[in-house]
Amino acid sequence: MTDRPPATKLPSQSDKFDPSLSDSSTAYALDIRRDPRRDPPEHRGTERIEIQETTSGFRRRRFPLRWSQRRQDSRQTDAKDPFGLRLLHASPQPLIDIIFVHGLRGGSSKTWRKGDDPRLFWPQYWLPMEPDMCNASIHSFGYDSDWGSLNPSALNVHDFGQTLYEELRSSPYLRQNTDAPIILIGHSMGGLVIKKAYVAAHQDQTFRQLAHRIRCIFFLATPHKGSEYAATLNRILKISGMTGMTSSREYINELSHGSTSAQLINEDFGRYASSLQIYSFYETLETSLGVSSSIIVDKNSAVLGPGFNNETARYMNANHRGICKFESPEDPNYLSLKNSLSSAVQSLLKESLITHEETSKTQLRGLQTFLGISAPPDDNYEQLEGSCQWIDERDDFREWRDADADIDTHQGDQFAPSIYWVNANPGAGKTVLAAHVVSHLAEFSLPGAFYHFHVGKKALQSLAGCLRSIAFQMAMLNSAIRTKLSDLRDDGVIIDPDDARAIWSKIFKAAILQTPRVTTQYWILDAIDECYGYPELFTFLKGLRSTFPLKIFVTSRKLPDFPKLIRQIDGCVVHVVEIPIADTMRDISLYIRDRMDILPIDRDEDKEKLAQEILSKSSASFLWVRLVLDELEKVYGYESIMSVLHTIPEGMMSYYRRTIAEMSENKRERHIIQAILTWVVCASRPLTILEITEALRMDIKVHLPSAKTAIEGLCGQLVSVDKQTNLVQIVHSTAREFLLSNEADHFKISRSEANERLAHTCLQLLASPSMQPPRHRRQLVQNRQGQPASPLLDYSITEFSEHILASSAESDKLLVALNRFLCATVLTWIEKITAGKNLHCLIRVARNLKAYLDRRAKYRSPLNQHVNTVACWAADLSRLATKFGWALTLQPQSIYFLIPPLCPTDTAIYKQYGRSPDGLSFSGFTSKDWDDCAGIVNFEDETAATVSCVDQKIAVGFESGNIQLYTHGSYQKAQTIRHMYPIERLLIDPSGALIVSASIKYLTVWDLDGNQLWQERLRSRCILLMASSSLVICVLMSGKAIWWDIATGEQLKHHHYPHQTLMSLDQLPTASNKAPFTGSFNPGTELLALGYRSGPICIYELHSHEWIGCVVDENSRNITHLEFNPNPDVNLLLVAYDDSQLSLYEPWSGALMHSQKPETDAVLQSLSCSLDGRTFSTIDAQGNLRIWDFESLTILYHVLTPNSSFRVLNFASDGFNLIDVVDHEMRIWAPSALVRKTIEEEGSISDQAAVLPVTAGQYERFRSVKLRAAVSHENSPIFIAGNYNGDVIAYNRDGNRTGSLYSHPNSIVKCLALSKSSIIASSDTNGVMQVWQLDTSQIPVVRSLKQKLQVQFKTAVLQLLFDSEDRYLLVSTADSDRVYEVETGMKIGSLDFHTDERKLWRWTSPSISATPGMFLLVCDGKIISYSAKDFPSEIAESEIGIELKADAGFSLTTIDSITLNQETSSMIIDITQNRGYLTTSILFIFQIPEIFSAQQLGGLVEPKRVMSSDNYMHFLGVDHIDGRLVFLNKNSWVCSVKLSALTDKHYTRHFFVPNEFTTSAREIPPLLTAEKSLIFALHDKFAVIKNGLVFQEVVALDGGRE
Repeated sequence: MTDRPPATKLPSQSDKFDPSLSDSSTAYALDIRRDPRRDPPEHRGTERIEIQETTSGFRRRRFPLRWSQRRQDSRQTDAKDPFGLRLLHASPQPLIDIIFVHGLRGGSSKTWRKGDDPRLFWPQYWLPMEPDMCNASIHSFGYDSDWGSLNPSALNVHDFGQTLYEELRSSPYLRQNTDAPIILIGHSMGGLVIKKAYVAAHQDQTFRQLAHRIRCIFFLATPHKGSEYAATLNRILKISGMTGMTSSREYINELSHGSTSAQLINEDFGRYASSLQIYSFYETLETSLGVSSSIIVDKNSAVLGPGFNNETARYMNANHRGICKFESPEDPNYLSLKNSLSSAVQSLLKESLITHEETSKTQLRGLQTFLGISAPPDDNYEQLEGSCQWIDERDDFREWRDADADIDTHQGDQFAPSIYWVNANPGAGKTVLAAHVVSHLAEFSLPGAFYHFHVGKKALQSLAGCLRSIAFQMAMLNSAIRTKLSDLRDDGVIIDPDDARAIWSKIFKAAILQTPRVTTQYWILDAIDECYGYPELFTFLKGLRSTFPLKIFVTSRKLPDFPKLIRQIDGCVVHVVEIPIADTMRDISLYIRDRMDILPIDRDEDKEKLAQEILSKSSASFLWVRLVLDELEKVYGYESIMSVLHTIPEGMMSYYRRTIAEMSENKRERHIIQAILTWVVCASRPLTILEITEALRMDIKVHLPSAKTAIEGLCGQLVSVDKQTNLVQIVHSTAREFLLSNEADHFKISRSEANERLAHTCLQLLASPSMQPPRHRRQLVQNRQGQPASPLLDYSITEFSEHILASSAESDKLLVALNRFLCATVLTWIEKITAGKNLHCLIRVARNLKAYLDRRAKYRSPLNQHVNTVACWAADLSRLATKFGWALTLQPQSIYFLIPPLCPTDTAIYKQYGRSPDGLSFSGFTSKDWDDCAGIVNFEDETAATVSCVDQKIAVGFESGNIQLYTHGSYQKAQTIRHMYPIERLLIDPSGALIVSASIKYLTVWDLDGNQLWQERLRSRCILLMASSSLVICVLMSGKAIWWDIATGEQLKHHHYPHQTLMSLDQLPTASNKAPFTGSFNPGTELLALGYRSGPICIYELHSHEWIGCVVDENSRNITHLEFNPNPDVNLLLVAYDDSQLSLYEPWSGALMHSQKPETDAVLQSLSCSLDGRTFSTIDAQGNLRIWDFESLTILYHVLTPNSSFRVLNFASDGFNLIDVVDHEMRIWAPSALVRKTIEEEGSISDQAAVLPVTAGQYERFRSVKLRAAVSHENSPIFIAGNYNGDVIAYNRDGNRTGSLYSHPNSIVKCLALSKSSIIASSDTNGVMQVWQLDTSQIPVVRSLKQKLQVQFKTAVLQLLFDSEDRYLLVSTADSDRVYEVETGMKIGSLDFHTDERKLWRWTSPSISATPGMFLLVCDGKIISYSAKDFPSEIAESEIGIELKADAGFSLTTIDSITLNQETSSMIIDITQNRGYLTTSILFIFQIPEIFSAQQLGGLVEPKRVMSSDNYMHFLGVDHIDGRLVFLNKNSWVCSVKLSALTDKHYTRHFFVPNEFTTSAREIPPLLTAEKSLIFALHDKFAVIKNGLVFQEVVALDGGRE
């Protein structure tokens, strides 16, 4: 960054303007003098304008004279300064607010500006440039204090102060940072207004925060005790009648010396001012009053005086008006005030600066991970002082830089991007120019984010990488943007770092560009033509509107599609500039002369002659000049110098030939040169010197003692080493192209062979001993550091698959090396990848391996086993990311022993690592292959109608009118929204903040909390919905389209699109009343396609509402679905017909491009496109789910699923999951076919894949009867379950079914209870209870011996419970409790109650030996003891009160379980709580001794520990051996706490449970057996996890690792 130059010496005020002073380093300001007595006679009676040399060259460049004139011209339209509080400068890192308040007859601008030159408005244009003010936002307050106005006014200081206070309260800018201190600066009467506002703030008891924020006040000539000038002024006004009244101004009376009002203000102010920092400045020069002059406010009145010990009083060498106006930033009065203000700011921010810096660093570290940024962008590009000045002087550049810069005049506006595009020939200095603009903006403290697209650096050619880097830089520069992105990260938003469209939508369009109160932001994008898919950026910019001005500076070569791109961004302000040849030559001349001193030439004449020669042959190419000068630095003879200069042809290719010819002469180290060039050219990112050194050591077994010297000495002509970053890079893209061509001779690099070589080296490192995984569990806690990691390891970990992808698929040697890595050290690689939270790398590697095998399929190889291994791991890696990603990022070491056993038995990861005797053990429900259905969510009694997905949210609409929100990934229900009518259409807006629903009668917009924002009545059924950040468009079955403002519900416009009938091709269309039933918008919302039950599809242009044509099917088939491709670059319309035919049409012409028909002839029920437009999915009436390539209509995947009368599909936002909604459930599909190469990768591989067969999907069909209830035996390794058929079934310890015990005919088993003596009690939905004695003598075989009891109840049984001795059975229904003697079946007694008498209740039986035959009722915060044998008699004085409080905002609804643990004397109560329609669980743990003490002493017993829903999800049971309470946390980890140490602020994390194990946990709670096994119900089976509790990691309650 260029430092601000020092100020020039200023002349005195009497100096006259001298035209000779007008040089390039001088700027001028207007000095308007208004004292006619002091003017020379020839100027008296007129206003004299004198221009003085005041501002430095720095300010002249920032605010040139033309800028000042434009500002003056624009201000003439509104002569008065604005009233109210307005923002002058918004700090990008705001920590403090400074507010200026003018005085009598002042203005919010003119009081602080000397004369009319806007450059002298110092609060807005000088203060923000001061280093100490970088964290200050600056405001100005205006009010009507013009005593010269003809309008009457009864206002006083109290009114002005109250207005100021209300403005401070309501300002959105001040509310943005409620902890920021406020400094108030008042001139003259403005100081009294400030004091009154300060008093009002302290007296307002409802809003005390503002008073505490006001920490410092500056008084500039404030008449605290009044002024004699005020009385004189009022007399003049009263006599002259100037105001149109015969009375004086009330606020002037309050300024009079000794006024009661001023005294009262002082007294009130003194009560609250003890903690304030106060600075009082007083005038020392007289002010002209026409016929005389006087001190307006003397020192005695301007200083508060005794009683204000915190006051600092200072004088200024100025009169009353000039005390707040200054000549220049070097004015001594300005420096005095500025230094005091800086001191106050630094004092107030002493602590908050440290906190802000720490918070910023924490946020930026999180954003680095979130955005995938490893380091800030490289800004070390060549800059030359004095070059590129031509662009600074261009009016269009200044207009681009400065337009829309005033915050106060554009509050609430929406801005289109402003683009300044410089294009030029290669080597013309575009990068030098871009570097200059970066420096230029930095000099003026303008926030600029820059990105240099670099050919050869794969990561720097990606638009996605550019967007992530720009986002990170904007977050570094602006705290509001940093907070906005941090909130996205904290909300769990996940981005694909390679998906530019998703990044633009989630990070920019929905977040950054909608951040309020952000100043103008600048982007500098250099060499955009080197970016893969650069046209996509301009697609993003089309129609863009942001809440702040966005200025984009672009450089590129002259592109062939430049005119198309310019038309595409219609609506943006675009300046297109070519670098003038003359200016380029001038800059090259500066560059040559800058380097002349390095050449071994002594005479200046010779240097000048050589410089002219080089310049004349440069052809305006910076690159050529640089290469020549590099060569000239190495020769010494004059002849050699001239030879170098004159023997280089015009083209640089011959220069490269000569360079490699010289390099070829070094035969001894030619192999080193070749290796260096190979690694530099083919590395997927720039390598450091250390990485290159290690690569050479492993690749060619060469050690370089001084790597930098060797690289520069051997390859310095073609390779450069960055001095600051130590990155080794090719000098220019043409050098890379040369080395990859046949012209490079001995140094020619074969891309495929070189990448195979690099891949071998990376795989060799990844399979090295240092990467060996731990062999047993104990090694996880041992020190596994070993030897220092190889410098090339990080590169190998992240980039090895890129080289495999670019290698030839024909080589068996690479396949063997890849197989060795996958069979030996792949788990360590996964751990290191997930430790960096880089889950996308797993997806990317899986994608690359799959693409490699697809290409290999056309070669014959005997190594089929190796191919199978790679194929299996390619599938496994993608599934690990989607199924276990959350667990891996939370605990990367779980990949060794916890996750492999949970994988299907035929997968590579299970076969290699899933059967470790030291690892997790899994039995019962098992699958052989990855089920492509990654999860199922049951809707129970709800019937689904529609679904929508955005970001991490899934919204499902139901026929009941409910809308349920689910979290993508965990698939947990997050919210339920109630609607009166069945939902027919549903979508989430692109920002993910609003939900739009359409029923048969209404269109409604909701926020995510379920609050209805607005609703509109629909006159016809909705067939199509679309939402943007600002609009909702609804197309009705009548053919009418309606536009609403999404925020307010205001109807913006509507239009009817009638069906057009074509009688023949040569006739004009005629309108008809045919109603459409489906439709689609194209991505830019330019076109609307409407489909009808019969006849052609009509396409309309939305801007003009014109019919543009029809899509006609020559076979006259009926349409079922139509969909535009979501990618704007793919201009195609997909149509499905009733015979399952699929066709692609060009929408503007209606031409058929391609068609395809599936093998099965069945009507499609649903069709959905992925967001990137590459893939679409279909489901037909026979249950055939297919995934297709959009443009080729090739089937990529097929799976047969159970057919259903209703199906609707929708792709998840990540593109790796497909949401499939059936009547009563939602299936989440994750087939490997969705893991595809990007378009860029497909285009970069010449060795294309063979045509492969369609992937057949795997789907586990649960056709057996679903389980409904389960219970485990307390002493035996068995458990019992009841199902929806009414069967009671026994299972062994491994989860295998051993037999059916008995049945409840024609009913569903609802409740189960199993005693220690193997007596089973069960009840069903018909109210029938059965009690049986079981035979467990031949475990694992269990038989039912005899039925002991069967009872029919009128109402359903809610709970069954045996007492501690198994003698009595309690049966609880909705209106009574009954106790039966088990042996005889005799009813002991019953307790009847009304349903209103109990709200929150459940029974339990204590297992304390001292209290046999007892039942405890926990009911509405009380524990009541009952005798079993004398039921319903209460045990005397048994009632105890316990405290049960729900989480904030929730209400307790149902007690799910009560567990009494005798070993630790604990009572554990698990309760369901609701907030609206959100259901969670909360757990209370009580100590039993405390409960019994309360029984004796009275009072309320508080829980020893409460586990809230923030981290707790399900209670699993108590490990009686270790005294641990075992539970499932919100992240699906099995955890535990010691019941003997409940006050400990830690818990133990054991192992992760897949989401599908927990989906039915609320209906059938998981069971913890006596053997410490955990049992989860899955449909008709059980999954049993053993050995899990031996894995232990202690975690702090806040989630941090201990």
